Amino acid sequence: MANYWTAPRRTSYATRVSVHELILRRPRLDDEQVVRSAETELAADHFGFLFWPELSWPDQLARFACEETGSDLLDQRVRSSFFIAVVHDQVVGRASIRHELNDHLLNQGGHIGYAVRPQFRRRGYATAILQAALNYLGSLQVSRALVTCD
Repeated sequence: MANYWTAPRRTSYATRVSVHELILRRPRLDDEQVVRSAETELAADHFGFLFWPELSWPDQLARFACEETGSDLLDQRVRSSFFIAVVHDQVVGRASIRHELNDHLLNQGGHIGYAVRPQFRRRGYATAILQAALNYLGSLQVSRALVTCD
């Protein structure tokens, strides 16, 4: 299993962000502080970075691992992968990628959820995160992706 996914190289957003520099990678133990900061920043916008901010960081990572393998899924959850979006060693956002959809996700949520930290907005990172997430879904043999907007 690859540790990170990159967006396909494109030039249309090159003036805003070099999308090939953005990677999606799984969070590590040493990411706790920056990810907790991102959670606080996005909570101010009534949007979450994490799904279980009340969990200890090791438990949070364990929950991500369970979701990726599809084991011990919580109510309404499906097999999914959680990545942080990194550019030049800075966490700019995150992506949660559902490997499949249930009835709830068909109506609200879709295959991909993503967020960009406030100080990194308006630079093309959301587009790059979405491109990398679609690339990852393609590697899972998902030929059509549902992305919703709230």
